[in-house]
Amino acid sequence: MAKRMLFALLVLVVFSTSCFYGNFQGARTIGEGRVNARSYIIVPAYFDAKEKKKMEDAGMQVTDYMAGFYVQYGATRRFDVGLQTTGTSFGFHIKWQATPGHTLYNFAPILWMNYIWGAQFLSPKISLVNSIDLSKSAQLYLAYEGFYAPQVDYSQLFSGTIDWENAQKRWFDAVALGIDVTFGRSGGLMSPFGLSVELSYPIANVRAKMLFFGLAFSY
Repeated sequence: MAKRMLFALLVLVVFSTSCFYGNFQGARTIGEGRVNARSYIIVPAYFDAKEKKKMEDAGMQVTDYMAGFYVQYGATRRFDVGLQTTGTSFGFHIKWQATPGHTLYNFAPILWMNYIWGAQFLSPKISLVNSIDLSKSAQLYLAYEGFYAPQVDYSQLFSGTIDWENAQKRWFDAVALGIDVTFGRSGGLMSPFGLSVELSYPIANVRAKMLFFGLAFSY
C-alpha cells in the first residue's frame, strides 16, 4: 500500500512541472507482453550561486524540481513501446535492445517524440543507453540523451507567463550515469517494484555549471 501511495504522489507531481531530461532505465527491455510504469523527479544542483545567476540572466532558469512519467509495454522480446508525459507535454517512444541480452553488456537506442501543448510543437528526443548487468535485478548504465525543444524560463511555469510563441528552439543534451534496480521476482503482467538513481550533466545550451540528481520509482 505504501508503495502505491508513493507512486500516486509522484504521478501527481508530474502535472505541476515540465522537463525532457531523464533516462532512468538500463538497456534491457522489460520482456514481451509485460508493462512497466515509472515516475521520476529531478532536482537541479548548481555548482554555486553565481552559476544559478547565469541561468536567470539567460532566461533559462529551471524550477526547483522537474518530473516526468512514462509507461512501457514489451511489444517483443527486444522492443518496448511507450507513452510519456510531463506538465506541458505528451508523447510516445520506442526502445530497441540492439544486443541479445544474454551478455554482461547491453545497448539500446530510444526514440521519443513529445508534443508541447503550449508551444504547439513536436519535440524529438534520442537516448543512447549503455548498461552493464550487476546482477539479474540491477543494471549500471551510462546514457547520452539529446532533444530539440523551446528555450524558456521554466520558473514561470506556475504563473502561466511563459512566452511559448516567441521562444527559440534549441538542441539540449546531457550525459547520465545511473543504477536501475528491481525488487522482487519477475512474473505476471506488471514488472516488479523498482528504484532508479541518476546523476546527469547537461552539455549543450545550458549556460551554468550544474548537475541534475534524479530519483525514479517503477511499479
